[in-house]
Formats: sequence, structure tokens, C-alpha cells
Amino acid sequence: MDLFRFVNISFDTLGTSLTANIFTQPNQKYQLTNQIGMTITEQLPGPFFSTALRNRNFFRAGEILEFNFRAGLEGVASATGQGVYQSSEINTGVTLIFPRFLIPFAPGSLQKYGRYNPNTRVRVGFNYTNRPEYTRNSINSLLSYTWATSNNRIFYTFNAADLSYIRTPKIQDEFLSILTDLQNEGNNLIWSFLPSFISSMSGQTIINFNKYGNFTTNKASLLRLFAESGGTTLNFMDVQSNSEPDIEFANFQWLKTQVDFRRYYPVNEKQTFAYRFNFGWAKPYGVSAGILPYEKYFFAGGGTSIRAWQARRLGPGSSTPQTGEGGEYDYTNEQPAEMILETMLEYRRKLIGYFDMALFIDAGNSWMIGYDPSRPGADFRYDRFYREIAVGAGFGLRMDFDFLVIRLDLATKAIDLPSRSVNGGFLTT
Repeated sequence: MDLFRFVNISFDTLGTSLTANIFTQPNQKYQLTNQIGMTITEQLPGPFFSTALRNRNFFRAGEILEFNFRAGLEGVASATGQGVYQSSEINTGVTLIFPRFLIPFAPGSLQKYGRYNPNTRVRVGFNYTNRPEYTRNSINSLLSYTWATSNNRIFYTFNAADLSYIRTPKIQDEFLSILTDLQNEGNNLIWSFLPSFISSMSGQTIINFNKYGNFTTNKASLLRLFAESGGTTLNFMDVQSNSEPDIEFANFQWLKTQVDFRRYYPVNEKQTFAYRFNFGWAKPYGVSAGILPYEKYFFAGGGTSIRAWQARRLGPGSSTPQTGEGGEYDYTNEQPAEMILETMLEYRRKLIGYFDMALFIDAGNSWMIGYDPSRPGADFRYDRFYREIAVGAGFGLRMDFDFLVIRLDLATKAIDLPSRSVNGGFLTT
């Protein structure tokens, strides 16, 4: 509940009676947390600052009120092939956390479900993103329920209402030209940048096997299951479809699911293996007319995906990407997709002091569910998808200071089947 500094329980016996003595001390009423950090993307530094003010026991019934603010820069590869730029982002919001389920007409929910450590979160926030290609604003609100099993092995989250109003007040002329060209070829991605009101419901389950995250001597694993239904209420309303001419306001309906499995296997105190499998699927329907909100697409490539490719540049499928001035493997445009499949195997070894090393292999790709006329070969096909798996390999150096982890990875494309037919996709130098 984050309301007490410590809780100690002791038992006294007297005759046939048992007395439980609970000793505790309240946590501080107000807490201010500041954080400063930096990420480096393709040699471009991205500093950020975040702060959070927490007010405990706000309504004198265990509630927590939290204000948060984050501002930062991040190095991003331009979606229009203009190199690496710094993208600025500002997030701010207020969250109210209730240590019980807020369920209409159910006043006894705490007594009934208290053993599951229930929480209800109500949040209102604002997000501003300024990228080289566009400026994007959004106002969002969230009503979320979380709970866990008594042994804290399984955690559940249900987002009953996730609402956002999104605007893109500024689009770079070159990026708009790319979106227009795609529309002329039959790809209406440009609808994702119209003003839109987006609503969804989603649920997530995290199953923690053998205390995953306690990286000592025991093997452990974690499974995350996610499902989302977007624009569900539009099924009961008469709204304009995105396919109608001269639309100025976009509506979206979609289904999305994701499975993320992670396995950690220590060989001894100095050597470990780590494995990850990630699969995601999203499908627009109804008034969406085949287009997802841009934030709901999957993207392959980058530091947390297939590391041998630039962020968001891999795939989809075997479509041939546009190339830039850097050569035939300099992919210029972001590649949104409706399906992703990726896996990673990493060998980690302690070197000396704070230094660790890693050898890794990444494999995967992204696809569209249906045919995309602007990107032939982007669609998922059972008879060929296994031939479209890209593979990257590399070496990494880690500096682990407990309070700070610096990760440096160097990766190269080993199999570039999505865009190469020469040499069976194997790169040669």
C-alpha cells in the first residue's frame, strides 16, 4: 500500500489465548522524487528529467495522490531519411490511487477482495511529442484496476477505460508527401495523423515463475499476456467511416494481443543465458477501414528489438525498403506493421569489477495481416514467413553499478532475407 515504513507482527500467548501485536510506523506524508538520466541513440545523447510528488493518505482512507512530470530529448532516426535528430517529449499527469476496488453499487468490495491487494487508479495526463516529421499532442485519461494472487506470483491489470484525444498540428512537408504517396498507392496511413478520439479496454496478466528478476542462482521465467479492444463502443453508434471522402476526424476500431515470454538460466555465478520470445498481433476493423492509430502499430528493429537494424526500420515481411545515401542497407523510413515475431538469445559473463560482457543473437520480423499495395511482400503468409526471418548477431559490454547500468551493443546483420534475394539473404563483405 506504500503507507508504512515498516510492519512487524509478533505473537503473545497467555493461557489458551493468542494475541497478535502489530507494530508499524507511517510513511512520510509527502515525498518528492527527482530523476536525471541520459540515453544515447546512434551517438546522439538524449538527457531527460522527471519529478514526482506523492501525497499519501489523501482522503484519510489510504489513498495516494501523485503528480508527475517528465521532459527529455531522445535521438531518433528520421522517418524521412534525413539522418538522426533529437526528438523532444513532455509528459505530465495526475494519478489518484485507491487501495480497493471502486465498483459501483458494491460498497463491500474491500472486505470481499482485500486479500488480493486490489488497487484502483484514475489518471489524467497530457503528452507532447516533437519529432522531425511531426508534432503530436494528446490528452488522455485512464481508469484501471490491478490485483494479485496471495503469493504475488500472478499480477492482473484491467484498464476499464483508456481514452485519448490526439492531434497532429504540424506535419513536415516531406513526411506529408510520403503519406500522400502511400495513399495514392492504396495505403491510407495518413488517416493515423488526423485528429482522433481513441478509446479502448485492455487487460494484462503477468505470471512470475520462481521470482524472475532475482538474478542470483536460480533459473526463472516470466510470461506477460496482453489483450486490447479499441473503439468497442463504436459498435453501438453511427459514426463516420474513415473510408468516406473528405474526412477530417478519424475513428478507429481494432483488436490487439501480445505474448512476451522471458527465461533466465544461470550456469554458475559468472555465466548466464537469457532468452526472450515476443509475439504481437493487431487488426483494425469496422470504421477504421484497415488503419490503426499510429501508436498501436508494431515496429521491429532497435535497441530493445532486433539490434542489427535501426529502430523501427525492419520489415515488414519481404518488402523492399527504401534506401538512403548510406548504401543499400541504409533503410530510411519507419515500417509500421500489424504483426511482430521476435526472439533473442544472450550469453552473459562477468569480466572484472563492474564490467560484464554479452554475446547475442536476435531473430524476427514484422508483417501486415492483409495485402499492402504500397509494400508488396509485406503481408504474412504461412508458406513463406519462415524465409523472411531476419537474424542479427553481436557483442555487448555492460557496466553494472547497481544504481546505474550502462549497456553498449554492437550488432551486424547476419541474415537479411526480408530485403535480399542474392546469396539467400546472407550478407558478404
